[in-house]
Amino acid sequence: MALIDGRYVTGAQLLAHVGITTATAAEELRLQIALDSAEDMIDDWCQRTFSVASQTSTRIYTTLDPYVVQVDDIGSTTSLAIVDGSDTLASGDYQLEPLNADKRSRPWTQIRRLGTTWDIPTNTRQATITVTARHGWPTIPDQVRRAALAAAGWLFTGATAPLGVAGVNEFGPMRLSAMAPLVVPLLTDYRRGDRSFGLA
Repeated sequence: MALIDGRYVTGAQLLAHVGITTATAAEELRLQIALDSAEDMIDDWCQRTFSVASQTSTRIYTTLDPYVVQVDDIGSTTSLAIVDGSDTLASGDYQLEPLNADKRSRPWTQIRRLGTTWDIPTNTRQATITVTARHGWPTIPDQVRRAALAAAGWLFTGATAPLGVAGVNEFGPMRLSAMAPLVVPLLTDYRRGDRSFGLA
């Protein structure tokens, strides 16, 4: 099999990282598993994905704040559509935040209603806000790429390391105890702690 590029790391980058020029079929399989696992582990730990979706998807939300709703990462305004109850909003009806996120290659994570409040039933908190967007990050951060490469490398080499599986910590099952100190500092600033009230 040929090593398939991951979302954050290419097969060639991983081969160079682990010092393999020509991989055997068995090594390619282990490398692929390590790469896929590392990238999925990063997404799970950070509670987000770092590549922007090629297609739009629709998600629904509710909020306790009458003016601001937390949403899943919005990586592009292309084909962005926001519906508040039964009203489709024009661009002047809302504000994407953080302000200037796109100038810093970061996603928008909340939407502020302008001129009025969100149409949320106060007694039920029914999800009445609909957002159709290309979710994810507009640009993959360099720290995420480095973390994915380090994690995949550890997972690959850890299969034959004397320590074997070193247990489980907050980052998930570790092949080597050194993996978490290497990877987590790269990702701490990218871990999403608020989480949105997305229901889809």
